[in-house]
Amino acid sequence: MGKSLKYIHDPALCKPHKKGEPVMLVQPALHERYGSIFIAKARFWIFHFNQAINSFNALMKLQESEILLLPIHDSNSRIVYNEKLLHKIYTHGTSLAINTKLTVNHFLLEVETKSKTNLGVEIDQRLNATYKLLKCPELVKHNGHSAYHEIESIRNAVEHPTPNNTYNNGSSDWATVPMAWFVGERPEKTFAAFDEYMRTLSNKWDIVAKQYEKPGSIPVKRGLQSIHQFQKAPKA
Repeated sequence: MGKSLKYIHDPALCKPHKKGEPVMLVQPALHERYGSIFIAKARFWIFHFNQAINSFNALMKLQESEILLLPIHDSNSRIVYNEKLLHKIYTHGTSLAINTKLTVNHFLLEVETKSKTNLGVEIDQRLNATYKLLKCPELVKHNGHSAYHEIESIRNAVEHPTPNNTYNNGSSDWATVPMAWFVGERPEKTFAAFDEYMRTLSNKWDIVAKQYEKPGSIPVKRGLQSIHQFQKAPKA
């Protein structure tokens, strides 16, 4: 899929460093015009969490500034039919659901990788193993734990559409339809609980993670220089 990375060894690039000096882990990449690129390893769960928060805020703003202002018809109901508004609701709602799921996935991967602990395969197994590692088994009863699963079910419906989860007028089953869930009160209630839950998890992990921050040895190839052509940055 990607072209092979090609480097040569240049002794002049081998710089000494002190024992125990912090190093930056980078991901190599290649662009056919820009050449070799190294990307610093990031905490992706934070990116997804922030995006979920932004999407939640945008969805709440739509509810308050546009849906609330819709006229009440003779059926004592509001009707959302403007395509631009429908698009915004769906875009922010799906982003909220998907990024909530990815927040948890990447957070658990960070815990698993740094602690060198096998958390298991299934999501509940991985969460319970994390609670145990962080010495907070009571989080399984936190409202945010169940809120996460509710949001996850909406994400699953978004990514695996069926006739029943794209339209359902059942007296309670309507809430299994993502678009209907997005305009109801559930996003506000569930995401507020998830936000508190995720911050609690993060704070506890920050404390426990320190015990795994020990100096170690990393095999590296020093003095590497890319032999790929590259386009220079334009002059200011």
